[in-house]
Amino acid sequence: MTTRSLKKIPALLLFLTVVGSPLPSLGRREAAPPAGPAGNPEELKEYPVVLEGRLRLVGNEPFSSLVLSAPDGRDYIIDRRTESGRRLLGLQGREVSIKGRVRESAVYAGRDRYLGQEYRLSPSSWTLLSSP
Repeated sequence: MTTRSLKKIPALLLFLTVVGSPLPSLGRREAAPPAGPAGNPEELKEYPVVLEGRLRLVGNEPFSSLVLSAPDGRDYIIDRRTESGRRLLGLQGREVSIKGRVRESAVYAGRDRYLGQEYRLSPSSWTLLSSP
């Protein structure tokens, strides 16, 4: 080998490292989502609830969402299409108790990458528990 070809080896190694580094991310698929009541992961679950937590506004306009952060760490996206949902928008940062229905569904990135569960809350009534 000549000295000239030896000088190209570090550049070749750097090139192979950069090109080969994303290959492990092309490995196995994500784990399958938990199955719904009928075994279908796409099936929605809907149930009545009474929840307490703090209201937060997350995201940027025009795609912001009003969220109820429960003490157990779960976030519930509040449906602002209802009258109760629109009124809750003005109570950001306050502790509230909300009665309504939760719709639980699986969330995917693309067609097959399971990200987790999403909880959407359609409030029917609410009570203010504390100020910010």
